Formats: sequence, C-alpha cells, structure tokens
Amino acid sequence: MQDAGGGRAAPRGDAILTPAAFASTGRFARLFLVPGIYHCAGGPGPNNVGQDPSAGASLNFLPAIVDWVENGRAPQSITAQRVDAGAVTFTRPLCPYPTTATYDGVGDPKQASSFACR
Repeated sequence: MQDAGGGRAAPRGDAILTPAAFASTGRFARLFLVPGIYHCAGGPGPNNVGQDPSAGASLNFLPAIVDWVENGRAPQSITAQRVDAGAVTFTRPLCPYPTTATYDGVGDPKQASSFACR
C-alpha cells in the first residue's frame, strides 16, 4: 500500500502502532481512536463518527481517505459528534495516534473547536 501511494485511516483499534512506528508509518497509515465508544455501539462518547456519506472530509473517514490518496492531504483530525434525540449534544476531534484531543481550557467544552490534537 505504501509503495502504491495509498493511505489508510483506521477508525478503531484494528492496528497496533507504537509512537516510534507511527513516525515512519504516518505518511500512509493513521489510527484514530474513538474515546468513550464501546466495541460496536453505545457508551458515553461520540455516536456519529463519519456515517454520513455526504459529509465532507473533516466529518467522514471516506472523503478524508479519498482526499489523502487523490490530493496528498492526510487527515489531521476527524470531527465526531454525540447525537441524542436527533440533536448534536457535543463534538470532539478524533486525532491521529499518538496525539489526543486536548481541551484548551477556555472555549465551550462541548465544541470540537475548543480542543486541539496534541
């Protein structure tokens, strides 16, 4: 995959990358952990993680991968949402491992814009 110029974004823990391995594989593979989501569904974390095929590359894994492969722009984060009773209750950035979403301490803690991947 690397030699062919491909890319892969893994939205769950199906790949094991140490921080050292990430440094060499980040050009063609990214792992995005989803904190607070159970194995298949449920949990207190985001429950809308790129399921909308019409969403852009910042909100959906498939357009992000297409943009990466076709335009060379690797995803720096994917925005996930928590939706309850049809309303978005919070958003969070999903960060490529080994970075994690870190709250800035100032903005609304329910908004992804108040977090940075560090």
